[in-house]
Amino acid sequence: ADGSFVVENVLPGDYRLSFVGLPEGFYVKEARLSGVDALTTLLRYGGPDSGSLDILISPNTGTINGTASPGAEVVLIPFQNREGTELFRPVTADSAGRFTISAIAPGDYILAAWETLDPYAFFGRDVIQQAETGGVRIRVLESSTQATDLVPIRRN
Repeated sequence: ADGSFVVENVLPGDYRLSFVGLPEGFYVKEARLSGVDALTTLLRYGGPDSGSLDILISPNTGTINGTASPGAEVVLIPFQNREGTELFRPVTADSAGRFTISAIAPGDYILAAWETLDPYAFFGRDVIQQAETGGVRIRVLESSTQATDLVPIRRN
């Protein structure tokens, strides 16, 4: 009832937090394990520990609206913390070239579009490098809505 939980039978090792199943429009604003930032730091668990994991969930996500070419593959790529795959946000522009990416966790991103892109290729180093040089750097603030136009990157 108070939002607390216990994780049992955790084996010693290194862990990275990942959150799935949050309600639409919510994001994890902060997670701290015994005062350490658990969203950007690899967590090392060595055995029984009474440390607490504090998680703050916020409804103050951002939205990006924009245009690219019809059917373009548009991807929002986190500028840092690329291990957090849930922060990558792919969408396809509609027949008029419009796209919307909603429920974005605030932060710094690169927004890029390609005429075609294989599924999950946006995780690859070469595609990310193309986005860094041919995309748009964008900062998403809490509860913000932004608009931008993109020129699709041509794949070599």
